[in-house]
Amino acid sequence: MLSPSTADFDGTDVPLSSPSNCEPDCVESVFSTSDLTLLYKAEVGKSDSGTFASSYNATWNSSDPEAGTISFLGGSNPYIMCGECYLAVKDGNHSPYYYFFDISGWDGMESLALSGFWPSRGAISHAAIWGVEGEHEVPEPATLALLGIGLIGFAALRSRRQPRSGKAS
Repeated sequence: MLSPSTADFDGTDVPLSSPSNCEPDCVESVFSTSDLTLLYKAEVGKSDSGTFASSYNATWNSSDPEAGTISFLGGSNPYIMCGECYLAVKDGNHSPYYYFFDISGWDGMESLALSGFWPSRGAISHAAIWGVEGEHEVPEPATLALLGIGLIGFAALRSRRQPRSGKAS
């Protein structure tokens, strides 16, 4: 569960002159990193974007988007492997404008539950996952299938080569 109280940084940690989007610069600033790529962004009421937009889905609390969940869709979709990943949750109309989380230990398949962001006085406008390009992986189901077929073939070949023990006549 990610909430304002569990954030690594909030918008007061970054000098913002206005509630405009400052990503990825503000994320890079607070976490002392660089070269971040937008991996996934879910905007309330809009289409998802980023490298993994087709792999995740965000659902928002419909009456007051102070809460939501980002979920991996599963199947053969690629997922984010967070060697270095950060989550930015933004409102834009209320201070602090942002909350920032270091989610580098996230496995990319577990849902990210967001709760308690600007309740009854604002709403989440978007949540974005930023990471270093190359720090994510695409699952290779075909590779696993080939490995399995190879092991089955090896086992069959081995059983053919073993002499059968039987009674001599």
